[in-house]
Amino acid sequence: MPFQAGCPHARSVPSEVDRGVHALIPIRFPPGSREPLRGPDGDALMAFRFRLPSAAIITGSAVSLIVLGASPAGCAADVRIGITDPDAGAAPVPFEPPDASDASSEPRLCATAECPAGTTTCATSRARCDVDVTTDRDNCGACGAACPPDQYRPPWGEGDESSLQVKFSCVDSRCAVSCQGGFGDCDGIPDNGCEADLAEPGHCGACGNACAPGIPCVEGKCGCNAPEVVCAGACTDRRSSIAHCGACGNACEDTAPRPSEHNMEMSCIGGECKHACRPGFADCNGDPSDGCEKDLRIPDEQNCGECGETCPTGVSCDVYDDVAHRLRCGCPPGQNKCGAGSHRHCVDALTDPTNCGGCGVICTSDDRASARPVCRAGICGIICKDGHGDCNGFGGDGCEISLDSDPLNCGACGHACDAEIGQPCVGGKCVEAECGGGAR
Repeated sequence: MPFQAGCPHARSVPSEVDRGVHALIPIRFPPGSREPLRGPDGDALMAFRFRLPSAAIITGSAVSLIVLGASPAGCAADVRIGITDPDAGAAPVPFEPPDASDASSEPRLCATAECPAGTTTCATSRARCDVDVTTDRDNCGACGAACPPDQYRPPWGEGDESSLQVKFSCVDSRCAVSCQGGFGDCDGIPDNGCEADLAEPGHCGACGNACAPGIPCVEGKCGCNAPEVVCAGACTDRRSSIAHCGACGNACEDTAPRPSEHNMEMSCIGGECKHACRPGFADCNGDPSDGCEKDLRIPDEQNCGECGETCPTGVSCDVYDDVAHRLRCGCPPGQNKCGAGSHRHCVDALTDPTNCGGCGVICTSDDRASARPVCRAGICGIICKDGHGDCNGFGGDGCEISLDSDPLNCGACGHACDAEIGQPCVGGKCVEAECGGGAR
C-alpha cells in the first residue's frame, strides 16, 4: 500500500466493504478551532459519500484505505476513516468529479492606465481620457477635428437667408449632417441644404406629401383638428370666430353698438353673434341698462376677481392669481404676499427660488451648466446635475467636480482611482482592463 512521502503517521486501515458502499469520514480538528457535531468516539464528523471506483485496491471483499495521523508540514490533516454498511439505511451517492466547464469564463479585470477605446486626452482636456472622439463634435475622430457649425433660419424669416437648415453631429468618429427639425431635403440637391419647410402644404410633414388645394397643413398633417374646420384656407373654430361665427363667412357685425361706458363688444359665443363684456369687466348687478359696470381689475372685497366673490373679514382683495389671471382674496396658509399692484402674488418663501426666505431674494448659481439653484427651508442652495458633484461643500462655486472624469472623485466625491499607475476615470468608473500587460 503506497503512502504519502514525508508523512510518517500514515497507516492502512482495512475494512470489510462492498463496491457500493459510502464512507463517513470523521476529522480531528486542532484544539481551539470551531468544531461541528461529534460522533460517539469524540471525532468531529464530516460526511463524504461516494461510490468506490473500480480501480480501488480490493483483496477479496476488503478495501484498503489510507488514514493519515497528525502530520508535519505538507501532510494532510489528521483523519480517521470509518466505513458504514449500505444496508444500515443510507443510500450510496455516486461520486462525480467537478465539471471544468462550470468555472467562470469572464476575464479577470485589473486597474489600467490606458484610455478605453474611443477616448483620448486632448489639449482642452480637464482630465485624462475625458474626450470621446466617437461622439464629440469638437473632436470628432481626433483632437481638434471639429464638425461644421449648424445652420438654422426660423420659418418666420429672421436670421441668415443663406442658411442651409442643417445640423451636424459626430457619429462613430465621423461628422454626420441632417436636417433641422421641420425641414427636409426634398429636391436632393446638397448645395441648397434642407430647403423644404415641412409645415407647408406642398410637403406636409414629409417630402412629397402634398395637401389638396385649399387644405392647410397642421402639425404635419393635411386638414384641421376637430372641432376646427377649414374656412378661407385656414383652420377655424366656428363657435368663437368673429369672422366665421356658426358658419364659414358669417361675420359678426355690431349694427347697434353700446355706449363705451357699458364696456361691451360684439362677440361670437357658442356660434352666435351677441354683445358680451370686454375682458376684465362683468355685469355684477344684473342690470342690462348699464352693461358691464364692474371693473374686476380693481380690488373689491365683495367682488374679488369675479362677481360675488367675497373675501373673509380682515382679508384684502389684493393678490393677483398668475394662473387664473384675476384678483383673489389674500394668500392661502403658508404663503406670503410679494410684489405690488397687479404684480402682487402669493409665494412660498420656503421653496420659491425667486423669493427664498423673503420677497425678491433670488437664488443663483455661477455654474448653470453643472448646478441648478434651489430654495430649501428658505435658504438658497444648489442641486448638482447628472455627472457633477459639489465635492468641496462650497455652494459658491457650484458643482465644481466632473464625476464622470475626475480620477480623485470618480462616480462619487472621494472615490479615487489608482493614482500610482495613473488609472483614469471614464464615465464615472475607474478604467479596468483584462489583467496582464499594462493592467494590474
